[in-house]
Amino acid sequence: MCPCDSGKTYRECCKKRKIRWIKNEKGDTYREVRVKLEDEYAQIITKFMKSQEIKFKKKFKREMTGEDYLFFDTEEDEKEILDKMIKAAKKACVEPEKIYALKKTRFVLSEVNYKQTPTPRIKEWIDAINEYRKLVAQGIDPLEEPVARKEVVELFECLPKTIDVLSYTIKRLIYKKVEQGSVYDEYLMFYLEKTCQNLKATMSLTYNELGPDALGMTRAIYENYLSIAYLKKNPDRMRQIFEAKLGLEQGTFEAGVVQNGRLDKNKAREKKTGKVVTLNIPKGEMARNSGYTEDGEIHESLYSFLSGFTHTDISVMGSYFGDSEVRGIHGIEAVILALLYTTLIIDEAVKGGYLTGLCERDFEVCVNENKKVLKNYFGENAKRYRQGGLILKRIELIGSSD
Repeated sequence: MCPCDSGKTYRECCKKRKIRWIKNEKGDTYREVRVKLEDEYAQIITKFMKSQEIKFKKKFKREMTGEDYLFFDTEEDEKEILDKMIKAAKKACVEPEKIYALKKTRFVLSEVNYKQTPTPRIKEWIDAINEYRKLVAQGIDPLEEPVARKEVVELFECLPKTIDVLSYTIKRLIYKKVEQGSVYDEYLMFYLEKTCQNLKATMSLTYNELGPDALGMTRAIYENYLSIAYLKKNPDRMRQIFEAKLGLEQGTFEAGVVQNGRLDKNKAREKKTGKVVTLNIPKGEMARNSGYTEDGEIHESLYSFLSGFTHTDISVMGSYFGDSEVRGIHGIEAVILALLYTTLIIDEAVKGGYLTGLCERDFEVCVNENKKVLKNYFGENAKRYRQGGLILKRIELIGSSD
């Protein structure tokens, strides 16, 4: 069969049009394109290839070989290269229907390469041209960039505002006299600062189209929320953990406890009293004891999803090898979840009674504004998420008294 996927034999298809296909040592099939050196098209290709060879040698400190890719820059995926080609075509005043065909087919058909282009590809180009004309006849601009939905734009606008409020409030709280021995105050300050830095990292990763890694960072924000919510409801247990971990550093506690003949490394024993303390609380237990039933119901699927991007989980491999559109979708997911759980963290800080005066007022304003945006988004998109309905219920509880 012909390699061009026409369904015909090579003799009845590409061979008739003098289109030649070759195979490399690995058995991969490529279409051979020959151009006359005096053609303008050939001169452009030659100039481009030469510039790529120079760039390649500068980057890899060796000559380019037949096994190397002409488009070797790994920082640019196929979509980004296509976007640059489209911008260049617009700048050169290429007909809109041809720009649309380029966008749809990801190649250019011209008088220069027509004879060497397989029949299915020519049909694909013509179909794209006809599709463009049909859309224009319907009053649609096929080249108009899609406008981001209002609720998504609002989410992205909330992120830097929330970071500013967090950063400013933390600076003010540092100078506030903290009540001696208040485990809630000590932990809260730590989690607020950690959340602020996690949120900055999430935003940076998202804007750099590293959506999967942004989701990994979002898990840290979610864990901060679980810790603060659990701390508010269980301050005594958190104090014991804090004292035990500090005791391990100071030598008043010893790590590891032998129970039933097995060493439990998640426990520590106080040397003086023999008291045993569990050092780490499972995240599922924190979610079930946060004071909100929705947290316990949401936790398993949400934590499993985020953990896939935190660890080297083969189940999310496709998200890393996908194009920039896939990474962009994950970036939006990261922003949504990061804003949601940062808002819940700020809300818990207010409910914990630690903040007073203007600090409390600034946090309350931030929480109320974010709540409106989150309700608007999940009100429109709850069905797109496995736990969308539960998340919307949890959002409704923001700002309400315990």
